[in-house]
Amino acid sequence: AEGQGDLWLLGLGIGLGVFAEWATGMGTSFGLGMYLPTTFTLPMIFGGGARDWWEEKRLKPRVDEAGGDEKLRALLLLGTFMIAAGLLTGEALFGTLSAVFSFIDTLAFTSNLGSSWQFIRLFAFFTTIVVLGGIIYALFKSAGILDSTDEDGVLDAIMDDTA
Repeated sequence: AEGQGDLWLLGLGIGLGVFAEWATGMGTSFGLGMYLPTTFTLPMIFGGGARDWWEEKRLKPRVDEAGGDEKLRALLLLGTFMIAAGLLTGEALFGTLSAVFSFIDTLAFTSNLGSSWQFIRLFAFFTTIVVLGGIIYALFKSAGILDSTDEDGVLDAIMDDTA
C-alpha cells in the first residue's frame, strides 16, 4: 500500500499463515484473523468454538447412540446450515424492510398522521413480517421440508442430488 507497510512483517505474516495451513489446515482463517480487526474476528471465533463444542458434545454422542448413522449426522449438520442461512436471510430481510419503512417515513402523508404514525408503522412492520413468514412457511410445507413425516425421504433426495 504505497510503501507504507513493513515488508519484513508482511513476510513474517505470510510465513505464519503457511505454517498454520500446514499444521492445522486453517491457514486462510489464520491469515484473515491477522488482517481483519478484532471486532470482526471475535464473533467468528466464538461461533467456531461454539460449533466445535456442539459437534463434540451434542452431535457426536447422538450419532454414536444411533450406531454411527451417517444419514442422521448429515441431516443434523444440514439443519445447522439451514438455521444459519435462515438467520442470514432474516437479517437481510429485516434490513431491507427497515430501509423501506425509513423511506416511507420521509413521505409527506406521514407528517399528517402525527404521533400515531409510530404505532401504524410498527403494526405494518410486524404484519409484513408475519405475512412473509407465513408465505415462506407455506412454500416450505408444500415442498415437504417442514412437517414432513418421512425425514429419510427428504434426506435421501438431498443425498441423491449431491452424489
